[in-house]
Amino acid sequence: MTGLQANADHDLKAVYFPITPHHLLITLFGASQQSLDSLAMTNDLCAFIQRGTVYNAQRYIYSNSSDNRVLRWRPQLIDRDAYDALEDERKSWHESNLKLEKDFFPQKKIVIT
Repeated sequence: MTGLQANADHDLKAVYFPITPHHLLITLFGASQQSLDSLAMTNDLCAFIQRGTVYNAQRYIYSNSSDNRVLRWRPQLIDRDAYDALEDERKSWHESNLKLEKDFFPQKKIVIT
């Protein structure tokens, strides 16, 4: 019995980190060290997790090689308004961040006697 099966009845949150196309690190919040075991992954389960990663990506998908499945699972849509908004944010980030830092960290006067 694997740790995932042993804890199926509990409300655990799992976070997975794809390391390579064939290696996956899974972290279960709330699981004890003793309840965890290794999990043998089939090719179908790996593809399912890869597909879920592509579907749920917020912005970028990184890979060390091109994979046509990514374009099939999630075609690239170009939104000019979203792109322009991100560019404006990027260009003004430095100035707005400096203003926030000045407000957050007021300058102290140093008096030398």
